[in-house]
Amino acid sequence: EWSVLKLGAISKGYFDSNENKALSKVTEPDPSLEVIPGDLLFARKNTYDLVGRTAIVRSTAGRQLLPDLIFRLTPHEEGRLLREYLNVLFQQPRVRCSLKSIASGSSGSMPNISKARLQNLKIPLPPLELQQEFARRVEAVEKLKAAHQRSLEEMDALFASLQHRAFRGEL
Repeated sequence: EWSVLKLGAISKGYFDSNENKALSKVTEPDPSLEVIPGDLLFARKNTYDLVGRTAIVRSTAGRQLLPDLIFRLTPHEEGRLLREYLNVLFQQPRVRCSLKSIASGSSGSMPNISKARLQNLKIPLPPLELQQEFARRVEAVEKLKAAHQRSLEEMDALFASLQHRAFRGEL
């Protein structure tokens, strides 16, 4: 079934496809809003600590839609700005402070970053070659993290099996 992402899908700084809710049966899904691997997602509305959070979609369960609280960022000059660089840049303290400063909202409400304000945000733009090298290194780290996560899951399964056998008296 189709679902809509919750803000929690990107609030941790990585994409969590489990953070979603089912789309109402009476609502027709808009395929242009479907989240796909490679998307750079941006929380345009959230608490002051979480507004402007980003995450790159590495994989998805499919049939998941963007809510109106999350932008899909597509760099205007695709050949000059890489998503991987932009994702990490938006997580840096100085840039996070700039994002908070362009967020608006009344007291007690969640601040919002408009498309116009985001487009006017000044960011450092290193040469493409440096961004590409950076992206390669980020990808290598992501692969290591995924391998370690799989290893942890295997160890957890082995430990559970060992516990089961121990409590059944089979050891």
